[in-house]
Amino acid sequence: MNAAGTRPRNITAGGRGHPNHATQPAWSPSGSKIVFVDDDLFVVNADGSGLKQLTDIARTPGVGNYAPAWSPDGKTIMFVRTTGDKTGDPFIGGELWAINSDGSRLRPVGVAGTDPDWSPDSLRLTFASNRNGNLDIYVTNADGSGQRRLADRPRTATSSRRS
Repeated sequence: MNAAGTRPRNITAGGRGHPNHATQPAWSPSGSKIVFVDDDLFVVNADGSGLKQLTDIARTPGVGNYAPAWSPDGKTIMFVRTTGDKTGDPFIGGELWAINSDGSRLRPVGVAGTDPDWSPDSLRLTFASNRNGNLDIYVTNADGSGQRRLADRPRTATSSRRS
């Protein structure tokens, strides 16, 4: 779509091919790329060129990717992966995973949670987790170490994303 709001175009065509299935878009810090979820994670240039699949879960039952978030330095994409929880609910069975923005070095971070968001210096993350029975907000180092709860507000803490 141009600045005037006309000429919309589909920049996600060619993902998994599910009509209307591309969700959860997130801009890169430079504004040149967009990551989105279509079961797997995909990155596309903002002009619609250069579509690249980053993950391959091969439609494994109970496994899904959610909530991608670019690091402010643009080097890493953090996301939530459900790993076989029967509900497929990222609040219950989600773990934080990271992948380099070029698609290399896919790795689990060792954090059970959802809704990751980066600190401005790309060194820490906030996330939500119901690990103690309440959906609370936590902070951790980007490698998953040093996890600590920031908010303990039963049934009210719902997202760690900045507004």
